[in-house]
Amino acid sequence: LAVTQELKKMQPACEEEGATCHQWTSLLSDKAKGVLDNVLTTVETKIMEGSKTKQRNRVLRRNSQMDELYLSAPRNSEGSDRVFITPHIDGFLGWLPFFTAYRCVYGLTGPHETVTIQPMRDPDEQEVNVGPGDFTCFDYNREIHWIEHRAQANATLDDRMVLKLHFYEFPAIFSYIGDAFGDANAQYNFFARAAFLASQFPDKDIISRLIARGINGITLFGGSAEAVFGYMNMGIALILISAARGKGQTMLTIAGTCHFAVYIP
Repeated sequence: LAVTQELKKMQPACEEEGATCHQWTSLLSDKAKGVLDNVLTTVETKIMEGSKTKQRNRVLRRNSQMDELYLSAPRNSEGSDRVFITPHIDGFLGWLPFFTAYRCVYGLTGPHETVTIQPMRDPDEQEVNVGPGDFTCFDYNREIHWIEHRAQANATLDDRMVLKLHFYEFPAIFSYIGDAFGDANAQYNFFARAAFLASQFPDKDIISRLIARGINGITLFGGSAEAVFGYMNMGIALILISAARGKGQTMLTIAGTCHFAVYIP
C-alpha cells in the first residue's frame, strides 16, 4: 500500500502527458522500501523454487539498481512508448549461455485493462492481467513479450501500476563473473532508459523523433531475431565458430558431435 500511494502522487503528471511513467525504487521513502523488501523476498523465493536454483548449484541475486515503479499506457503508440505494445525482448545478452536475467512484473493496482502477452511462457502464463499482489517473471534477454489494452467488464482502471523487479542467476562455478553479468544488464538498462525518455514525445523536436525511430527499429529487430534464430542459438554458434577457428570441416565435426554432451550426467 505504501508503494502504491507513493506512485499515485506521480500519476496525475503521467496522465496529463498520456504516456508511461517510471520512477526508480531507490528514490522511495524508507517505509516504502521496507514494503518493497518483503515483495522482493516473495518473488525471489518463487524464482528459486521454480528454477530449482540450489538443487542445480546455481546462484540467484537481486539486481535492485534496475528496479522501478511503472505506470503503463498501452493505448499510447507514439514515440518510444510504441516499444511496449510491440513484441520485443528487453535486453541483448541472451547469447551468453548459462546466465539468466529475470524481470518480474508485480501488480499494485487493479482491476485494470492492461494484459501482458508472453507467448514463450507456460500456457497459463501466456496472457496475464497482473492485479494487486500478482506477479509474473520472464527472461529479460530472451523472452518475447508485450502489453495490450483489452476491455474488461470489471475493470475500474485503464492503466496499471506495477513494480518491475530484477534478478540474475548463474552457475556457482562462475561466481567470479556473475556480478559482472548483472551489472552489464543494469548498464544497458540505464542506457535504454535514457534513450527512451529522450524520445518519448517525438513531436517535441527532430532529435526526439530520430531517436524514437531508432529505438522502435531496434525493438522490432530484437524481437524478430529472437523469434527466428534465438540469441542462445546464436551464442552457441559463435562459440563453435570460435572453437573451430573458422575451419569448415572442424565446425562440421564439432556441430555433429557436441550434442552428445546432453547425455553426460
